[in-house]
Amino acid sequence: MKDSPGALGQALPVGAPPPIFVVAPPGLPVETVAAMLGQHPECWGMPEINLELSGNLDSLMREMIGLRSSQMHGLLRTLSQLLTGEQTIIGVDAARRWLSRYAYLPTSAVWHLLAQRVGPRRMVAPLTATLFEAGSLGRLVATFPEAKFVALKMHPKSHGEAVMAQHGGAAAWLLGALDETVEPAMPEPSEIWQLAEAGLDDLAGLVRAKQIIPVRVEDLVHNTKPTLTRLLKKLDLAAPPRVLAAMQRPESSSFRGRGPFGAQFGGEILTLEALRSQIPSVETLTLEGRAPWRPDGMPLGADIRLSATKAGYR
Repeated sequence: MKDSPGALGQALPVGAPPPIFVVAPPGLPVETVAAMLGQHPECWGMPEINLELSGNLDSLMREMIGLRSSQMHGLLRTLSQLLTGEQTIIGVDAARRWLSRYAYLPTSAVWHLLAQRVGPRRMVAPLTATLFEAGSLGRLVATFPEAKFVALKMHPKSHGEAVMAQHGGAAAWLLGALDETVEPAMPEPSEIWQLAEAGLDDLAGLVRAKQIIPVRVEDLVHNTKPTLTRLLKKLDLAAPPRVLAAMQRPESSSFRGRGPFGAQFGGEILTLEALRSQIPSVETLTLEGRAPWRPDGMPLGADIRLSATKAGYR
């Protein structure tokens, strides 16, 4: 495959199937769910590539340095796979050269190139950081006005514990989700839950209601086949038994696990069995009582409980 934008395709043609974005805050198995959908024969799953976080490749590459450099790994792995057919050090080097050569491209054009390259299959990509940036959401919707968004939900207590289990609640620190009424200030992951709901409200103001499909991750993990069948219907995808069986093996994704040197991340894809052991069913959870991560015994805030009740949690 030649190292050129044409090798990836041209602009997304009129009538091409719209992509699917799996959107959720940190702490939810967004990459695993994207990988599940990516096992559908009409889809092509990829890791989080973050193109929409900036207006063009040059500015994106300038922003994604230091602590943020890992946010480029999903894009590098995707380009490596598409340019060379595999994910290797050589493929990552080819991806970096491609990005440098075409740094003048708007990120919307790169999105279209990727969608064209994987067509006629539908591109499936996870989104997390975008949920907290209204400008990025706007860019993404402008690029793909007919895209479908699978909005993953999770019980606030399970979500909070998942956030705190990742590097001591690093996501809460980075997003400023802190309780500053105590000394010293401490991470408050339930604020991420609320920030994500605000981001979904922003998204709802940009697209038609039917383009956003809420799915409770507990239902997907513990009641998989019926939940997948309903989801596929809303995505206009067929759901024969063999396809449903394939989708329950997200670990079959070529993006599972660590990538090659220089693009190690972007592959946090778990088996359904692993998820079932980590995520409690909704019947075992309650919004009442203390938040598990709070050493002072404080409960979830009233606003969190109200929002979660609207999402079907009790």
